[in-house]
Amino acid sequence: MKHRNVLDWLMQTGGPIIRYRTATELLEQDPGLTLSLRDDLLSSSLVEGWLEQVCYTPSRKTIHGAHSSTFENFAGKLYEFGLRAGEQILDERVSPYISWLANQLDKPNEGYFPVLHKTITACFLAMLGYEEKQVDKHIINRLDIVHDFAIKGDLGNVYILGKTHGSFPKALKGRLLINPELYPDDEFKLPWIYDVNAFLHSKAVMNNQIHKNKVEDIISFILTPEYQRLQIGYGVVRRPKDKYYVMGWSVHLPGYFSEPQEESIGYLLLLLDTFRRSTTARDHDWFQRRFEDPRQI
Repeated sequence: MKHRNVLDWLMQTGGPIIRYRTATELLEQDPGLTLSLRDDLLSSSLVEGWLEQVCYTPSRKTIHGAHSSTFENFAGKLYEFGLRAGEQILDERVSPYISWLANQLDKPNEGYFPVLHKTITACFLAMLGYEEKQVDKHIINRLDIVHDFAIKGDLGNVYILGKTHGSFPKALKGRLLINPELYPDDEFKLPWIYDVNAFLHSKAVMNNQIHKNKVEDIISFILTPEYQRLQIGYGVVRRPKDKYYVMGWSVHLPGYFSEPQEESIGYLLLLLDTFRRSTTARDHDWFQRRFEDPRQI
């Protein structure tokens, strides 16, 4: 099917979300059409349902977790629906999280990985198109930390033997202990998937050649077999008083070494949509194979 025919097909057969995103992201702008499709989008039951999920009191518990009302989940859905900064109904809902991030930036890292929660918040704000200075400040700080390890770090030094620590929980047997040198003061040096999304969506990063070059270095690092062979989710972190927690959110790529599992295809498509913003990624064999056919070996 030719490109134009595909676009016509999407407009003719898609629901409110598909039609709106096709019109605003793939077609030449038509203000009248966009306004009409926006009204359809905001009145659709799916969008209305997710807008009602929003929690207006930011905290670590409401930013990260499995509940649909946590920031990462409702913000991720609204991003997929095509809502962006400047849409009043969205601005009202994310405003508390912008203020929360600004308030957190200069506070000491206390509790369980506050850097992760700040990164999640900045990530989805950037994806939604918010360019506030506090968003950019955190993303650029993470960019410098992750980039330093990507070009100087030793992947052979990522893990230490859990059995050398008598308090290592039996329930975590089989998971590797991440070297504490990689998270001094909770500033985790390895990239989270949230980092990658933040870097590639941030205009402050991608419109600055120095920052953009750092992003390409990080993407190149992620695309190496050595990185992809790290334990999925990275492993376990050790906290003060010998408390252990499972880390996660590594940037493992479905279909890198072999055919991806059927259940990972949806996630793979989201990754392709993110990684297409990187020249390094687009030129890589993994991206080209998966873009041509997600199930290809």
